[in-house]
Amino acid sequence: MPELSVVIVASDSEQRAVLQVLVDGTSVARTSHAASNYPVAATDPLIPRMHALHADVILIDVPVENPSLALSAIELLRQEVPETAVFAIGSMSQPQTIVSAMRSGAREY
Repeated sequence: MPELSVVIVASDSEQRAVLQVLVDGTSVARTSHAASNYPVAATDPLIPRMHALHADVILIDVPVENPSLALSAIELLRQEVPETAVFAIGSMSQPQTIVSAMRSGAREY
């Protein structure tokens, strides 16, 4: 079975490391790139990198304390990399954030 290529975007280095271990620990996916900054515009260097990597999945960490950058990044990535599935990762205790992530274009939370 071919591996899924996964890009992780998380501002917190510990969260990035945990997500990478979880992704790489599966038999169906591998981390192809991990980014610490959320893309904020179509000209962000992360966008062409995702095209070059042919990522299958993008995992976006949505922090509880300030989800707005992550939510904007989800919307931008859905527009700029529409062939890639965007999944949001975050606390399940914030229902409005979950709804906002889904409305921004995340396929799963």
